[in-house]
This record gives sequence, structure tokens and C-alpha cells, in this order.
Amino acid sequence: MGSFYSTSDPCRFSKIGGRKEQQDYCDFLVLEDQNYGCWVVADGLGGHKGGSAAAKLAASSIVQSFASSPIVSAESLKRYLDIAQNKILFAQQSNPSLYSMRTTVVALLLSPTLAVWGYIGDARLYHFHQQNIVSVTSDHSVTQMLVDVGKIKQEDLRFDPNRNRLLRCMGSQNGFAPSITEYQICGGNDDAFLLCTDGFWEHIWENEMEQDLRKASTPNEWLALLEDRLLYRVSGSYDNHSAMAVFKEKLSLE
Repeated sequence: MGSFYSTSDPCRFSKIGGRKEQQDYCDFLVLEDQNYGCWVVADGLGGHKGGSAAAKLAASSIVQSFASSPIVSAESLKRYLDIAQNKILFAQQSNPSLYSMRTTVVALLLSPTLAVWGYIGDARLYHFHQQNIVSVTSDHSVTQMLVDVGKIKQEDLRFDPNRNRLLRCMGSQNGFAPSITEYQICGGNDDAFLLCTDGFWEHIWENEMEQDLRKASTPNEWLALLEDRLLYRVSGSYDNHSAMAVFKEKLSLE
């Protein structure tokens, strides 16, 4: 029995945009014999030395941990994230040039009956059910805090000057507190997931994500439509932008 995830390669993209350095990193692993999968997107912080190294280390560590012990649960994802955090802290201590390395991370684990996602910072996961958004991660940022207390509106978050000020990130001794969610999957229903960095979601509105999902028959088609929108809107020194798309399809029991 093959995987019930649409994972045609590439079901991801990671572009440098208008910047001189790529500080985003994506990684994933699907265990087709178990119908288990792990997807990770990380965004190294540009204002901290070693951002690109932190992103790669975080994403690859989570996938490696999953490969070594493939369990889909909130507890296992927390463990994978803790391992990645400890590896980054060790790298900081071992290499003076990486002493301030930091990254945001969003990760998704899937089994036939359960979806688990966790994140820290402002890398996001969008969950779609029957082509409509049913949940979005809430950024660990000053801007999101201002939204939560009613100082600004949610629709103004993308344009707020504080939007890049993070309250939590991986690589911080005091700011490591990932948020983790579990979702029970109904076997006969279709779900889709979009993992992305802020350089991606800042330029694409949620209703456009839904519109393009309805037009797409594969994750590749969906990402291509979304990137077309992004490229139409950006210019100059715009940010790295990365995304991964996963379609959870109806599981064939034949």
C-alpha cells in the first residue's frame, strides 16, 4: 500500500528572494510502509549570526529524530523539537561564530488518524479541510500580541512595523516554548496543510490560499499558483520565501 500523502517532488520550494543569503530551510520524510510523514520549514533569523546554519540544523534534526523514532504524537514532536534546540545550543557553545544563531520552525507529523503540528516564532502552518481554512498557528510575535489585546486588527498584522519582533524562537535560552496541536483525522475526509515562512505568508491572503487550493489538483500546482501571487507583489530586497504543501488524501484499503 502506497502513501496516502501527495508528496510528488518537489512539493516544496525555498527561494532566496531579493536577499543576498538564503536563511530558510525545508526538509521532510515520508515512511510509506507506515503511512507516517514528517515535514519541517525553518527560517533563520537574519539579525543573528548563523541564521542559515540554525535553520538547516533545526529542520534536519527534527527529520532525523523522526526517522530514528517515527512516532506521531504531541509528546514525540515535543521531544524532536527539544533535541533540535539542544543541538543549536551546543553549536552556539562550540563555535563562537554561531553564538547568536536563532531560527523559527514549524513542523508537521501525520499518520492515518492523527495530525500533530508544532512551531516556534512566526513560521506558520495553515490547516485546510474541504478546501477551507479551519486553523492557523498564532505567531509568537509582538504584533500578534498586539492583535490579541485588541491594539491592532488581525488584517493589519502584515503591515505592522513590529511584525518581525519575535517573542519566542529556537536557539534562545529563555525564549524556547513551542506550541503544539493535535488533530484527529477522519479517514474519509480530505485535509491539506501549508507550512511556510513569514516571507511567504506576508504577501498572500488567506482567502487567496483557499481560492488557489480549489484550482489545484496537486501540491505542486497549489504552490505554483501561490508563488505567482507573491512574485506579482514583491520587488527590491524582499525576503527569502519558503513553503511546503501536503495533501492528505483518502486512504485506499485495497
